Amino acid sequence: MIPTDKTRYKIKIKDPTPALREQPESENKVQQWSFSPCREIPLLRVVVVGALTPQLRDTLEKLVNSEKVVLFMKGTRDFPMCGFSNTVVQILKNLNVPFEVVNILENEMVRQGLKEFSSWPTFPQLYIGGEFFGGCDITLEAFQSGELQEVVERAMCS
Repeated sequence: MIPTDKTRYKIKIKDPTPALREQPESENKVQQWSFSPCREIPLLRVVVVGALTPQLRDTLEKLVNSEKVVLFMKGTRDFPMCGFSNTVVQILKNLNVPFEVVNILENEMVRQGLKEFSSWPTFPQLYIGGEFFGGCDITLEAFQSGELQEVVERAMCS
């Protein structure tokens, strides 16, 4: 039976399913099942827990501090690969904010490690002044309220 409300379950895997056996076995894999009233078939995502190595943490810290505004997104500034990433790019362009882009589709370890680094499970992820600001919804709300422009201006002056 499929739940009628949106529910997520996390299940530790000891014996990976045949589809996962092609990948190196790991006690750190977690299956996430997402159920939605509009889907009859649950979605399965595999998340690598513990992907954030000390070396990756150092690299991510250097990246988020290398520029005043850094956007980790799917795709590039000129060719976003998802609507949420495109929304944040358009907001930053609208504010005439110089920003660095990191395409998380180019490296799965960066993608998984960044989820742990920020404690935020989705993309895009916007960093301003070396601090995690938020994803698409938070950025859009802050843009509409004028808060985003204030935060960016403070970061640019520091």
